[in-house]
Amino acid sequence: MCGRFGLTNPQRLAEAGLLADLAITSVAADLPNPYPARHNVAPSQPVLAVLDRTRDGERERTLAALQWGLVPRWAKDATIGHKLVNARAETLVEKPTFRAPFTKGKRCVVLADVFYEWQDLRDATADPRNGDRGTTGRRPVAKLAKPGKQPWAIRLRDGEPFAFAGLWETWRDPADPGAAWLATCTLITTTPNALVRRVHDRMPVLLPPGAVGEWLDPDTPPERARELLVPYDATAMEAWPISLRINTPAYDEPDVLEPTGALIHGGR
Repeated sequence: MCGRFGLTNPQRLAEAGLLADLAITSVAADLPNPYPARHNVAPSQPVLAVLDRTRDGERERTLAALQWGLVPRWAKDATIGHKLVNARAETLVEKPTFRAPFTKGKRCVVLADVFYEWQDLRDATADPRNGDRGTTGRRPVAKLAKPGKQPWAIRLRDGEPFAFAGLWETWRDPADPGAAWLATCTLITTTPNALVRRVHDRMPVLLPPGAVGEWLDPDTPPERARELLVPYDATAMEAWPISLRINTPAYDEPDVLEPTGALIHGGR
């Protein structure tokens, strides 16, 4: 899964040309300007996204803030979004919650320049001295401390911003017809590339520049859109271990990116 990410240098979006590649034609009126740097974006928080939609009979490509965690149209309340922050690429058309926005062209991209995954160290340290099943079948009187999960920061090697593939939806409280519409999104995950596989068994879909427009276009057939949901080129990425500060959603400081171990590159 992808449970955290960052957009640590939003000004670089324009410098890198990504915003131009997205062919944005409108900006949501409530979007902060300038958009703040974020180092630890967590579910239920706003994310910077681009979506293609029709308003007043005109197509527009909009830069907007969406709430992370998809709330389907049929939901009775918005709390379901806490469970729908990710959607598996392999089962999009099998899950009604995701099939509707996917097949109806409600595809978006979420902008970022780093994401985080947690490496589970426990399975790699099975030891009968810790009470794990072993060859002796004995349990010791004293147990050694078991390690937990090690967070890693993962990004493109050149530090450029990138676009996650996502789905978006709008929802309004059925108990209050006068309530404002809430725009939400989910990030799509796929199998890991060679680099991320060393850390986790899933990774978010990062769309290469040439695929972004095709993914966003509502006229792109679902069959073709699914073909875009593949692991990113591992040789273009790097990763490094970081501290447990990232585990606190309210902590959003640059030092979450400080390395606690060696940098690794894809293809090495």
